[in-house]
Amino acid sequence: MIVDDHAKNVGLIHFYDILRCVTDQSDFSLTIRQLAVVLTCYLFDEDHTVRGLAARLGLAKTAVSRMLEHLVHEGLLERHADPRDRRSVLFGRTLTGNSFLERITRPMPQPAVRSHRRQRG
Repeated sequence: MIVDDHAKNVGLIHFYDILRCVTDQSDFSLTIRQLAVVLTCYLFDEDHTVRGLAARLGLAKTAVSRMLEHLVHEGLLERHADPRDRRSVLFGRTLTGNSFLERITRPMPQPAVRSHRRQRG
């Protein structure tokens, strides 16, 4: 393994598995940033604004706005009016998004990992 710390290796392997699942999904084509937006919306049980997501993720509002348009179009998030302020738009979870996250977080069989260490002879 590249990292000597076992706990870090476990975390990296889990992250790798999730990335493999995301890239294996034929239904959706997501960038890492789009995945971060989806995960933020599902991990924090609240409706989100463009401004709030941009601040939480350290991204420009225009970039987040474009990502949200894509994610709404894909059905991973939904857009609705804020009941407290009709001028504000909120983004929240969908059944399609729930299903997607269940699929990518399902444990995967571990592939055989080849060692990159050189054999001393």
